[in-house]
Amino acid sequence: MINRFDLIFAVKDLPDAQKDSMMASFILRGHQRPEGMDPELPAELIRKYIAYARQRCFPVLTDDALDAIKDFYVKMRSSGDDTEGIKAIPISARQLEALVRMAEASARVRLAKEVTHEDAKVAIDLLNYCLTQIGLDPETGKIDIDRITTGVTASQRSHIHVIKEIIADLERELGKSVPVEDVIREAEIKGISGDKVEEIMEKLKRSGDLFSPRQGHVSRI
Repeated sequence: MINRFDLIFAVKDLPDAQKDSMMASFILRGHQRPEGMDPELPAELIRKYIAYARQRCFPVLTDDALDAIKDFYVKMRSSGDDTEGIKAIPISARQLEALVRMAEASARVRLAKEVTHEDAKVAIDLLNYCLTQIGLDPETGKIDIDRITTGVTASQRSHIHVIKEIIADLERELGKSVPVEDVIREAEIKGISGDKVEEIMEKLKRSGDLFSPRQGHVSRI
């Protein structure tokens, strides 16, 4: 369901003495003098403004806005990192549709008839910030939309594929029960750390792809 949102923002509650003091003061003042907490713009005015924009304003994409969105989409699509034959997908057609909706919303909030290049840039900046915050693969430094949709990045899928191949090769050589230390040794030769190997094998056990016939050994199911 999470991939159905156009934008996803990670809210981090990090301790900060100055900000915490300001937040506490604001909340406590609201309890002390609730009548003094009226917003600068009345809520009714905001509701009417939004309703009017939705019902009366239908901005159309200009060529400049269309080109800006298209260029960003194509550039992002081509920036995927090809790792062991598994390519990261930085952005999908769903995000392309999201860019159009956000650009139109930027124009609509101004009650404009056209979606300009500036509106497209607002949408692009928002999406790019969002993807950088929650879609960045820490191993490759590349944006991978699968980190949002499935929780597994292309680099992780690549490592899983390598580990499975190593175990399959060792099974053909040693038999059904494969020593974990042999898997780690072969994986380290391929550039995967021992800690990462153990983490992947635990995931494969939980998913039902592997099991431990005895201590220190793994087998495929």
